[in-house]
Amino acid sequence: MRGAGPSRSPAEGSFALALLTLDTHGPYGFPSASCGPNTGEGLLFAIRCADRMLAEFIGEVRRRHPDAVVALLSDHLGNFNDLRRPAPPDDERRLRFTVWGKGIEPAAINRRGTHFDVTPTLLDLLGFAHWAELGLGASLLRFDSPWFAHPRPERLRVVHGSLPTIRAHAGQGISFLAEGPVIEVDGARILATHRGLRLRDAVFAIAFDANGTAVRHRAFAGADSRALLRQVEQWADGAWLAGVSTHEGVNRRLLCGNVRRGFFAGRLGARDFVCGPLASAQRVAADPASSPTPPSPPSSSGSCRWRGWG
Repeated sequence: MRGAGPSRSPAEGSFALALLTLDTHGPYGFPSASCGPNTGEGLLFAIRCADRMLAEFIGEVRRRHPDAVVALLSDHLGNFNDLRRPAPPDDERRLRFTVWGKGIEPAAINRRGTHFDVTPTLLDLLGFAHWAELGLGASLLRFDSPWFAHPRPERLRVVHGSLPTIRAHAGQGISFLAEGPVIEVDGARILATHRGLRLRDAVFAIAFDANGTAVRHRAFAGADSRALLRQVEQWADGAWLAGVSTHEGVNRRLLCGNVRRGFFAGRLGARDFVCGPLASAQRVAADPASSPTPPSPPSSSGSCRWRGWG
């Protein structure tokens, strides 16, 4: 076993201890000498040895620290070739994620999840309710994993770190889907991200160059809608944008109404800038090569046009 932590000693109060077990790594395993001589079963012997040691360790932790929360997690499915026996069908194999703790009632959570959902689930169990969504996952005690919330998850591209190579050709349609929300460009579904896979009180925008190639993306958050929109304008620097907003203050200024979720496309301040409420799915024509023109005056009919910072 390999350890990381504790971050604080038990004498100082709360602490965390993370252990990584390598004993069952193929092809033959690395069984502890405490399990006695290897019986010649190879990896299977290492699995039985590690299983016994883990059970004893978890039992001792729970005895010494009755208030502790203990989690047991497997990182990936094993290779049955190393066990020299046929593997069961993939749909019958499961990764283990088991948690014990004071006040945690025995239950089976019947939700599909990923490793991204482990940390927010553990934080939720520890009482950090405001961290039920974290990074690219969400607490499986409260939510379905965001990774399985879309009809075609295999087509989904999460935007983080670097932007996928996508192009918006003149006249091509860009789809905005409420689930996520998701922007579909050039056959690629780009999931707007901010504080995880859910976009809350924020604006997500993708900027395109004159050739229609996506060059950068960013999520903007802040309570002051006017200041937030100024950030977007400065960051855009005249570029053609496609994005979504779940910031109601921004949407009142940008989308001409009390809209909880909205989409927008075009250059801020240009006549061809379009926006609207994102209730299910919308599709707009894309023309990043169009030239910026002066903004239209606000329409008395409430059409969704750029209103400036007034």
